[in-house]
Order: sequence, then structure tokens, then C-alpha cells
Amino acid sequence: MYIKRHIEDTINRVSDMYSALIVTGPRQVGKTTVLKHICKDTQYITLDDPGVMQYAKKKRLFFMTGSQAFHLMKNVTGIKI
Repeated sequence: MYIKRHIEDTINRVSDMYSALIVTGPRQVGKTTVLKHICKDTQYITLDDPGVMQYAKKKRLFFMTGSQAFHLMKNVTGIKI
């Protein structure tokens, strides 16, 4: 069961204004859940996987543009753009 978060309206409003949106907060509060809910048709990438992280570091320009205009990414610390 999905619980609607107050942040959803803000995310929807500002996502039309900016090309990138960063959602931060404490662990286990639903950041990924709410973004997956709002962005159902968006590619989800997590950099928790060491192989994906290594690829992103080596091919950062390709990785950040890819085949879609927007990606939902998790744990992007350590990636220099």
C-alpha cells in the first residue's frame, strides 16, 4: 500500500522548472518510494551495485545522457559530472 507524501506536490511543481532534482533526507523515510511512484515510466538506476558505479565513473557523459532525457538515480555520491 502506497502512502502519499506531502513532498509529492513540491516535486511535481519544481520538476517542470529544473533539469535536475535532488531529494535528500534520512534513511528509510520513502525518498525512493515517492520518486518511483511519481516517475513510473522513468528508468531507475541505483549505484549501490559496484559494477554500475564503476561504469558510471568511467563513462559518465554517456551514462548521464543515455537513451532517455531523464533518469531516476539513487546513491550518486562519488560521481563527478
